Amino acid sequence: MTVTMPSETAVNSFKNLIHLCNKNHILNIKRIANHATTLQYGPLGCHLKRNIFNEWFCSLLNNTDINLFPIEITNPRKRSFLLQRTSDKNSNNLLQDVIGNYFDIHTKFGCNLPFGLAVYGPCINKNLSSNKSSDTIELNMLNDLESWTRLSVTFFCPTKKSLNWFHHWSKQRYLWWRKYSSIPSKFSMSEVSKTQSNHQHLSLLHEYPWRKDQLETITLHDNKVFEELWEKYHIDNEIGTVSQDLMPSVITCETELDLAVMAYLSNSFSVKRRDGENKNVFHLHYKLAPYKVSLAVEETDTENLKKLKDVISHLTKELKQTGVDIIPESDLKSNETIKTTFERCDEMGIPYIIVLNENSLQTGIAGLRSRDTTLQL
Repeated sequence: MTVTMPSETAVNSFKNLIHLCNKNHILNIKRIANHATTLQYGPLGCHLKRNIFNEWFCSLLNNTDINLFPIEITNPRKRSFLLQRTSDKNSNNLLQDVIGNYFDIHTKFGCNLPFGLAVYGPCINKNLSSNKSSDTIELNMLNDLESWTRLSVTFFCPTKKSLNWFHHWSKQRYLWWRKYSSIPSKFSMSEVSKTQSNHQHLSLLHEYPWRKDQLETITLHDNKVFEELWEKYHIDNEIGTVSQDLMPSVITCETELDLAVMAYLSNSFSVKRRDGENKNVFHLHYKLAPYKVSLAVEETDTENLKKLKDVISHLTKELKQTGVDIIPESDLKSNETIKTTFERCDEMGIPYIIVLNENSLQTGIAGLRSRDTTLQL
C-alpha cells in the first residue's frame, strides 16, 4: 500500500490558518497528554462555535414540514472521530443512545411517523494515534482530538418511504452547508454506496486548501440492524410484544461541531490585494460571524475623542439591546490609524464597522464600512 505524504504547500496552508486563528483569538490546536490534541477556543472562537450550533439547531427545530425533538446527551461517549471513519464502518452507537427516545416520544407526545431527533453531546476519542511530537502543527492533528461535540439527526420514517426521505435529508443537509459558505462550490456530495452492513450511505465533503475531507455522513440504516436493537430494548426494559407496524426505518445525519468550525474558517479565509498589499480576511457569513459590527474612530483631537467615547458607549448599549453582537471597545486606540482598524477587523471576520468622526458629533450621522466590498458610506 502506497502512503501519499501531504505536500509542503498543504501543510503550510493548514499552519497559516491555525496561526491566523490563534493571532485573532479564534482558536488554536495543541497536543496534550496521551498524544491527543485539543482545540482551544478564544473569545471569537467561542462565539463562532455557538453561532454555528444555533444555526444547526434552529434550522432543524424550526422546520415546518417535519417534527423534530431536541435530545441532549450529557454523558460523554467513546466514539471514532468523523475523519477516522470510513463509509463501511458506521457504528450503531447513536441508535443505541436514542432508541428509547423513540418510544417515549411516540407514546407521550402521540407523534406518528415520520418524526426525528436533533441529538447533540460530547464525545471522547477512542482511536488516538501514538508517537506524535508535541511541538509541531500537523495535518492529522484534527484526527487526534481528545474530545468534540457530536451533532446528529436521527429520523424515523415509514419503511416504504425511507428512500425518498434519505434523498430528502441528503439534499437538505447539503444545502445547509452551502447556505453559510463564502465559496459554495467547495462543498460536494459523494455518490450513494452500500456498506458492509447493507446500509445506504453518502458523505458531504469540503475541499480544504490541504485536502478534501468528509464533514457529514448520511445513512439509511438496514432494517435488520434496527430490528436487533428493537428486540434488545424490549428485553432490557421488559416491554411486551410491540406491533411490527410501529418499527420505522432510520436515517442518521452525523457531523462534528468542531469540524464545522474548521470548515467555515477555511472556506471563508482569503488573501486580498488591498492598497498594494496582501491582507488576510475572513469572509464569514453574517449569521456565523463572532461579532456583527465594530466601532472605529476617525479622529485625533483629544477633546473630540472624549465626546466620541460617550457616543460609542451609547451605541454599544443600543445595539446590544437589539440583539446585535458588537465587539467591546474598551480603548479608542487613538494611536491606531483607521486603515489599521479596518485590517484588524477584517482578520476577525467582522462584517461591518461603524465609523465615527468630528462630523458625527455635529450631524449625528455615522459612516458604515463593509468588510466584503470595503466601501464606506
